[in-house]
Amino acid sequence: EDRDLEEMIRMKREAEQSCLDATTEHLLGFIKDNPSAKYNQWIEVFHPENAHDGTLLEGLGKTIDHRFFVEESDHRRLWNENLSTYLESSPKGRDFVPARAKQTNDDGEIVKAEDILSGSVVEDREIFTSHHVHGGSDLIAFD
Repeated sequence: EDRDLEEMIRMKREAEQSCLDATTEHLLGFIKDNPSAKYNQWIEVFHPENAHDGTLLEGLGKTIDHRFFVEESDHRRLWNENLSTYLESSPKGRDFVPARAKQTNDDGEIVKAEDILSGSVVEDREIFTSHHVHGGSDLIAFD
């Protein structure tokens, strides 16, 4: 039983490393061919299923799934580690992609979105609404 668990853990690690290697390989090929590209452009090419047309404002490009911007995102981390890769002649690298502080699910619950491969876990049950009442006045929250 312990051997089965150890084998499953080993297989999981190998699969995660294989995905990470494939992601790194794609990134390096993409930025070599597109040295001035933006993070959103790479994600749109690499994961088109996670790039959606905006519903409110047309013509402003695609909206990328929020999980690509969380602190734990391997995609974001790899991008930021390669800001100057293949840009030896340019003093300015590609734009750094900061992590977004908070993410919420459709129910307004704060979610800790691990990474695309890891899935999402509800971190806190605090519910956010679009309006909060403070000192008798209704204020719009921009969390």
